[in-house]
Amino acid sequence: MALFEMGCTDARIAGFIESTFYFRISEAAVAKARRAMAGASKKQLEEIKRAFRESMFVHMDETGFKIGVLGKTGYVWVAVVGNAVWVHFAPTRGAAVLREHFGWLSRRAVVADGLPAYRAWFQHLQRCCRHLRNSSRF
Repeated sequence: MALFEMGCTDARIAGFIESTFYFRISEAAVAKARRAMAGASKKQLEEIKRAFRESMFVHMDETGFKIGVLGKTGYVWVAVVGNAVWVHFAPTRGAAVLREHFGWLSRRAVVADGLPAYRAWFQHLQRCCRHLRNSSRF
C-alpha cells in the first residue's frame, strides 16, 4: 500500500518484490492484493477513528529518528487513546503534518508537549505533566 501511495505502479511494485524476495509475482497479483488490503484496512481505520471520537481526550507526541545511512532525520507522530493508536511518519515536525494527517482531531482535547505546531493547530491543548516538569517555561 505504501509503495502504491508513493506513486509506484503495480508493475514497479512487482519488480521490487522480485528483486527483494527473489520470487516472481504478476502485476495483476499485486493489484489484487493491494485492493484486498485497502478494503481490510478501511474497516480497521474506521474502528480506530471511532475509538478516537469516543474518547474525551487524545495524548500526542512526536519524536525524531534517523532515516537510513544518509543520517537524515524523520519524525514519527503518535496519537493515543485508551484502545487505539494512530501513527504517521513524516519528514518534518511542522503544523502541516497535523493539518493533513491529524486534522480530524483538531476539535478534540489534546494532551501534548509545548511544540508550536500543537499550540497552533489544536483548539483545546493541555500540556502534558511530564513535559511541564522538565520545562523551565510554563
